[in-house]
Amino acid sequence: MIYEMCALLPPFRADDFPGLFAAVTAGKYDEIHKKYTNNLKEFITQCLKCDPLTRPSAASLLEKPYFAQFELSTECLSNEF
Repeated sequence: MIYEMCALLPPFRADDFPGLFAAVTAGKYDEIHKKYTNNLKEFITQCLKCDPLTRPSAASLLEKPYFAQFELSTECLSNEF
């Protein structure tokens, strides 16, 4: 359920914790509204991958071609403090 994060709604919702757990671990979500771009759809899909081994890092997401128009830095993504 990509309950349109763009519309300030959570991607996963349920009436109780077991239901929420089931929704998140199943990784099932609705697609975002058609008014949003395919790039945004792909970005959200990548972010909501259940398997952490296939989920991209924030740094690799920032390297996507659709972010090329922005001046982005991965310095803030460092684990060092």
